[in-house]
Amino acid sequence: MAGAGASCAEGAGNEETQTGLMISRRSLIAGLVAATAIGKAESTPNLRQKIDETAANLAALMNELHGGGSWFANVDHDNQFVLVAPEP
Repeated sequence: MAGAGASCAEGAGNEETQTGLMISRRSLIAGLVAATAIGKAESTPNLRQKIDETAANLAALMNELHGGGSWFANVDHDNQFVLVAPEP
């Protein structure tokens, strides 16, 4: 019968690593949740800066794809609007 020889540690949701250290599923999930929370704790100015940089990168890619010209990106965070277009 498969699994009949499972130890108490395996039945309790623990896994033994190559080093012999026991890791519980509960502590693993808690660590993943904490790592996610740390990523979400970025401040709004950092997010706005990332968005502005990403829009500028998109403008540069549009320039490359469409054979030159000068492209610009305008991000209006208040009105939640992004414009990427060639310079007139």
